[in-house]
Amino acid sequence: MKTVYKDYFQIDENYFPCVNESAINAGLKWNDFYPHSTFIDLLKKTERVLSRTEKRSIWISGAYGTGKSYAAYTLSKLLTASKEEVEMYFNKYEALAPYRTDLMQRMIAEKNEGMILTCYRYASSSINNSNDLIIVIQELIAKAVERAGLEHTGANTLKQGILNWLEDERNKQLFSGYVEKEYRDLFGGWNTDEIIKRLSEPDSSAELVGKINLMASEIGILAIKIDMENLITYIKDIITSNNLKALVFVLDEFSEFFQN
Repeated sequence: MKTVYKDYFQIDENYFPCVNESAINAGLKWNDFYPHSTFIDLLKKTERVLSRTEKRSIWISGAYGTGKSYAAYTLSKLLTASKEEVEMYFNKYEALAPYRTDLMQRMIAEKNEGMILTCYRYASSSINNSNDLIIVIQELIAKAVERAGLEHTGANTLKQGILNWLEDERNKQLFSGYVEKEYRDLFGGWNTDEIIKRLSEPDSSAELVGKINLMASEIGILAIKIDMENLITYIKDIITSNNLKALVFVLDEFSEFFQN
C-alpha cells in the first residue's frame, strides 16, 4: 500500500504562500491567522496604545517569511471587527483561552467607547518622500471613511482643495499656464480640463495629486500645497467630527519608505 503526504498532513487548499494585496483581494481570511505568543504580545501592546496607557507606535520586525504581513493584516481587521467577531476569534483558538476574560474584554470595551477606524496599506515602495507620505495618508483616510459610511468625509483633503481652488477662473488660468508649458512633460501633455476630469474620478491616482503638489511646491502656490501641519489638522478633524475612538494606521512593509 502506497502512502502519500496527505495521509499525514492536512493541507489547507486556500493557503496563500505570500500575504500581499493579491492574496487579500483573493479572499484571505484574517481569522485563520494562528495567535502565537508573539502575536498575543502584539495584541496586548495594541490594547495599551488604544487605552492611551502607552502613547507610542508599534513596530513589527522579523525575518522574511515569519508572518509579519499576515499578523499586520489580522490586527487591522480585528480592530474593526464586531464584538461577535472578536469573541469568535478568541474562542476559536485554545492559545487565546487564558485571555478571554481580560484582554478580549478590554479590547471590546475599547470598541464600545467609539468606532476605531483602521487604515491599512501593503507596501510603501512608491512613497519616496514626505510629500508622497502626506498624500498616501490622506488617500488611506478618505477610503477608510468612505468604506465606513461616515458622515464627515473631511472635504478639505488635498484633492478636494485643488478642485475647489481651480473653480476660480483666475486660478485655473494660472494653473494652465504652467501645466501647458513648463510642466507639460510632467503631466504627459494633459491640459487643465483633462487634469480636473481625472482628479474628479473616485479612483483618481495619488500619483496625479503628487505631481500637482510637486508643481505647487516649486512655483509657490501655497493655496493647493498641504504640509504636515495641515495633515495633522485634517486627521484631528476626521477624528473629532466623526466621534472616533481612534484612527489606526497599519502600514505593512513600511521599511521601504526609509530605504527610499
